[in-house]
Amino acid sequence: MRFSSHFLPSQAVIRTFVLLATVVTALFVVDTAQAIPMDRQAERRFSRAAAEVLVALNGAERPDGFVDQAFREQLDTLAANVATFVGVDERALRSVWATTSIERLRVVMTAMVELGTPYRDNSAEPGVGFDCSGLVQYAWQTVGISLPRGSGSQYLSGDRVLRDEAQPGDLVWRPGHVALYLGVKGAILQTPYGGRQVELHMMNSRIQSWVRYSNPLV
Repeated sequence: MRFSSHFLPSQAVIRTFVLLATVVTALFVVDTAQAIPMDRQAERRFSRAAAEVLVALNGAERPDGFVDQAFREQLDTLAANVATFVGVDERALRSVWATTSIERLRVVMTAMVELGTPYRDNSAEPGVGFDCSGLVQYAWQTVGISLPRGSGSQYLSGDRVLRDEAQPGDLVWRPGHVALYLGVKGAILQTPYGGRQVELHMMNSRIQSWVRYSNPLV
């Protein structure tokens, strides 16, 4: 059987249909977070570097406000490596960390020492296991801030801040999950779920648009 050319769709109609189908499909595709795997050797390097910065922090925190140059060099080097790994501007992260309080740096470095520690439900044990809120609770506890368990409870216990106002160590929350902000757009420290571990992570643009930030220092 032959069809009349009057009933055959034109190329323009076909292209329009394909375009519409593509747009509709895109609207229903879940934009998942960008997971950046780090090998064990790299995890150990980053963890050791964070531990060294923590040691240097003790010497840098002096009553006269003097900051030892060796500490600054260690911090700059680690900031550069973290920025390269997560894919953000090295100068931006170095600048943010250079002006961050000793207290907040201690929170971030404490969590970073745990890179590679596996996810474990309802746990907050250094070197053994953390769930998402367990890591956040443990890191902030080292500077005397007691946070509740549970991502939602932690978020609500602080003061909500806008993304552009967030500082390193602030909580990055979405329903069912909480992480620590590194100080530049999209970059966090987290323990996501079973089968993963404490990790450096870059959120994708869609997640960045609706996560919420909270400052525990209230």
